[in-house]
Amino acid sequence: MGEDSAWLGERRHCWMRVSSFRETPGFGELPQGRGQGGELPRGVRARLFRGGALIAEDLRAGALIREKVIGTRLEARAAIGQFRRVAVAAGHGGVRADDQFEFYTRAEPAAACWAVPGEREVPLGRATVRGTADDPLAGPGAVAEAVEGRLRAGDRVRVVRRGRPLADALRLLLVTDDAGRPLDELAAGGPGTLYLGHPDLCDGDTVVAYAVPAPETTEERTSTLSVTGIEATGSVTRAVVLPIREYVQSANPAEGLAAGHRARVLRGRTVIADGASIRSVVAQGLLERSLRPGPNSKMRVAVDFPDLREGDWIEPYRTVPMPPR
Repeated sequence: MGEDSAWLGERRHCWMRVSSFRETPGFGELPQGRGQGGELPRGVRARLFRGGALIAEDLRAGALIREKVIGTRLEARAAIGQFRRVAVAAGHGGVRADDQFEFYTRAEPAAACWAVPGEREVPLGRATVRGTADDPLAGPGAVAEAVEGRLRAGDRVRVVRRGRPLADALRLLLVTDDAGRPLDELAAGGPGTLYLGHPDLCDGDTVVAYAVPAPETTEERTSTLSVTGIEATGSVTRAVVLPIREYVQSANPAEGLAAGHRARVLRGRTVIADGASIRSVVAQGLLERSLRPGPNSKMRVAVDFPDLREGDWIEPYRTVPMPPR
């Protein structure tokens, strides 16, 4: 198993299927849905799935916006409870209905799943912070002047203080001019305000925007399985499982869970193992080559993880080519 996996120690907060879009001042249309599986805190990382495939990593839940309990005015929230509808500014403009966000916190220090050497980063722009601002929906921002290149909403950014990175893998959520009007970009020589969803900004900091090469492959998931019983232990554990999260609504069995898929094991929402193998899948007493699990469809799987326990989650995945954007 991948004992040096970047996933180990990662804590999952919740997930959200995009059901609609909310027109939000400054941001335009933001994806919205209901958080599933736990509370969603502002500022945590996010990844985006489409049809079960991971298509965007190291996004941020930079702003959480919902209607007030009384009235129709919008307000920013520090956290959103489970099953509550929320619009999320995550720094990704290509979200579609039925996409899924997964919200998480990495174990620190940790490399990103798609981390690349610094020399492969593509510099986009750099701005010097001259002060701070606050927007009722976008949150804290940096009053800044671009000194090189350009910075656009959705860019990956880091904050540098006295020559050392202070915060990395942030996303630029919103760019405005001095009057608070949204800008497409902040170009060299121009003043404006940068909203990063990051509260620790001060005069003299540098905001650096950069890009990383898109990976050629990604991972694809079908469902997350909850272990409801253990039938046999040893080097390979046989367990009774129940799907608790579906990534793909298609019923095509050729795309389903299969022996040979890799898997992570989560305990108490934290990734404790990566790189385990699904050895077999049994449904209704029959050994299956491939299976599309459905709601409330119990099955039996064999996993080469000897410490598997009741209540653990199994997260099968496979490597596939990155789908076209």
